[in-house]
Amino acid sequence: MSKPLFANRKEAAAQLLPLLQQYRTRTDAVVLGLPRGGVVIAAELARGLKLPLDVIVVKKVNPPHNDEFAVGAVTEDNESFFDWTMNEDVCGPQQLFQKTIEKKNEEVRTRSALYRKILPMRDLSGKVAIIADDGIATGATMCVAIKSARKRGAMKVVIAVPVSPQDSLARVRGEADEVACPHVVDFFAAVGQCYEEFPQVEDEGVASILKNYSLKQT
Repeated sequence: MSKPLFANRKEAAAQLLPLLQQYRTRTDAVVLGLPRGGVVIAAELARGLKLPLDVIVVKKVNPPHNDEFAVGAVTEDNESFFDWTMNEDVCGPQQLFQKTIEKKNEEVRTRSALYRKILPMRDLSGKVAIIADDGIATGATMCVAIKSARKRGAMKVVIAVPVSPQDSLARVRGEADEVACPHVVDFFAAVGQCYEEFPQVEDEGVASILKNYSLKQT
């Protein structure tokens, strides 16, 4: 890619909005962001579509010594997804990889406790769950988020991401009911490459967004 596709996450969300207008003001639709950067996208979508906001707390599981490449993910409600086609050269020894999974589960529980003090988990029974992130890399995180939304009762799962590689999006399409993605590319090493500005979103930033929406939804 010759230059970044988006100036920042706000611009990326603006490019997504026209693809989701059929859900605007629907009483059976909810926007769910994937912490942490995905919550920024989700908040913009929720505002533009006049929908409630929630999160799916998920942590990607990386092989040792590679923080960008996700081979799996775990969620706050004990859902998980792993690409078991990856061999030991990628994931490392099974015993070490299992310790990584246990660590990520603990991180998910800690983050969930923080967020759910502010915004309790929403019942998605009979709802359209619009799951938003700032981009898809391998698709592992999004696949487990889809499983989580269905476990929570969602009748339909819509994926909303600004950008994704073709192969990863194909994996996600196989799990979701609908996908909104304005930019499908051949390859990128990390989602941040697609943005001019891609600051780290901290838990405090997510908490602030959730506080704003919890006041509106009470």
